[in-house]
Amino acid sequence: LQLPRGFCNDIRRGKIWQDIYQQYDIPVKSNKATIFYLISLSDQYIKFGRTNNIERRLIDTRHKSKNFNVKLLCTYNIKCPIKTIDLEKAIISSDIKTSVVNRDLLPSGFSETAYFSDLPNILQIVEKYKPD
Repeated sequence: LQLPRGFCNDIRRGKIWQDIYQQYDIPVKSNKATIFYLISLSDQYIKFGRTNNIERRLIDTRHKSKNFNVKLLCTYNIKCPIKTIDLEKAIISSDIKTSVVNRDLLPSGFSETAYFSDLPNILQIVEKYKPD
């Protein structure tokens, strides 16, 4: 695979994936729905992310975070997988403090966590990306 000149620099600078794909005319498989989810961890923290199988994600999160009561808050079906990547990145790069759960308590996915009190702010960002 030959990457276009400047492609890697755009990624390092944090350019939005969807913009990169359009700029370099890279085809995007948008026929596979992707789920963006919000999970509560003992009503103290929010775990957010993307998956194609929410049941498997819940089982995995419960298994890896035994110190928390894991509850699914909501899901959003977003047809374009790139939009879910951008949404996750938008939350992490916002003013919302993320990576709030200790890595020892949630080894996989700790960086996609925020305080439960930030749920309204997270939902505002999600509103911009969810389908009409």
